[in-house]
Amino acid sequence: MRLKKLMGGRVRALTVGPLRCSEVLYQAIAKGADDAIRIDAGTDDPLTVARLIAAYVRANPFDLVMTGVESCDEMASAVAPAVAALLDRPFATSVTAISPRDDGRLTVDKELGGGHLQRLALRLPAVLAVQSGICRLTYAPTAKVLQARRMPPRSLQASSLGVEPARTALLEIRPPARERTAEMLAGGPAEVATALMDRIERALHG
Repeated sequence: MRLKKLMGGRVRALTVGPLRCSEVLYQAIAKGADDAIRIDAGTDDPLTVARLIAAYVRANPFDLVMTGVESCDEMASAVAPAVAALLDRPFATSVTAISPRDDGRLTVDKELGGGHLQRLALRLPAVLAVQSGICRLTYAPTAKVLQARRMPPRSLQASSLGVEPARTALLEIRPPARERTAEMLAGGPAEVATALMDRIERALHG
């Protein structure tokens, strides 16, 4: 919405998933998106999701495609770079700031390791994976959300995009293995200090 105010144009919200995923589209419409599309597909495979989005964008060209960095369930961070690769577009991930330039490109700040930032100039069309904290969190007024619910988003069958879902299956979800356990040392300060030094000596000398 902020870029629309700066650059003009239209904003379309897009999600891939079953009917229950429409809630995020209602929120987008209530916050100012011009329209919304749901690609009806029951898949969690990141590459399939990316292929569906890329196929839709090829048929409906956009100057800028923005996604999140990662989903809250799979946390694969794979959809956005796959979309960019499939569309052969410039790409940046972990984006924390976006500014339009006079030459028609975008100036983008992205996070690097160790708290460093990298500044890039990207030509359009482009794909950006945006950090959730890029701007202040806002909430759509209840009245606008109710109004959006009275205008259901358009849905599109995945088969119409010519994408064959990948045949993947979830085998297991398990907590990380705990190789060590914490030991609580009891006693007074002197006893705890002696026991602690004894364990450090054993760790250092095997």
